[in-house]
Amino acid sequence: MIVKKTAKYILYFMLIILFLWWFFLSHVTFLKESDTLSEVNSGESDYYAKYYKPEPINLFGIYLTIMEKEPIFVVLYDKEDKYIGQTSPFKMMNMYSFFEGNPTLPEKNPQDILDTHFYIVVVGDFESAYDIDINHKKWWSKVLQYFH
Repeated sequence: MIVKKTAKYILYFMLIILFLWWFFLSHVTFLKESDTLSEVNSGESDYYAKYYKPEPINLFGIYLTIMEKEPIFVVLYDKEDKYIGQTSPFKMMNMYSFFEGNPTLPEKNPQDILDTHFYIVVVGDFESAYDIDINHKKWWSKVLQYFH
């Protein structure tokens, strides 16, 4: 009796986790090479960034696809192809505005606090949405690292 009850709670817990993942993160989880819009790799950095479009498979993905013309998010890797982190799955701008913001990769030998970040220069709602700190992962990067 106790085993059945425990198994039921474990099943409910796993279903809740699966639902939360689908609702919040599924549109930026499974990345295919065919979905890569662009890649930036300066020879000076130990990092490179790939730009992807979100998949319209949950409410966030559908909303972003409808509201932004060609929305884009960024995934940062090191030179050994190890996942470092990615930009916010909730705020995305269109590809054309993104590239006007001068995307900047982290530096090999950081001299400044910004040298440890991938960032774009933009003012307004997207100011912190496109920031990836190589030393401190945001919660979605901690979750999504297991899918890369």
